[in-house]
Amino acid sequence: ALRAKEFSDERLMRIMYAYGKLSSKRGLSLPRFMDFATSEVVERNATLRSWRKVRILESVGSLPEAGREFKTLLVAHIMKIGTQQLDAE
Repeated sequence: ALRAKEFSDERLMRIMYAYGKLSSKRGLSLPRFMDFATSEVVERNATLRSWRKVRILESVGSLPEAGREFKTLLVAHIMKIGTQQLDAE
């Protein structure tokens, strides 16, 4: 976690997906990690592609530790940009 800037946006999205899957399937909750990961996503909000934000929202949206503010921020930015950057899938 000391060199978070070295992670690409793709890796950040995959880490969030993996945490969401692990947390929902195994019942594992790591609030400190979630705080770190959400702060990275928020920090990269302006440069992170909308489709990656959608994937992040899908993977952690149902987790209570994701926080309402985080989910609201992602949804607001996705809606602001619209579907321009979203993949056809």
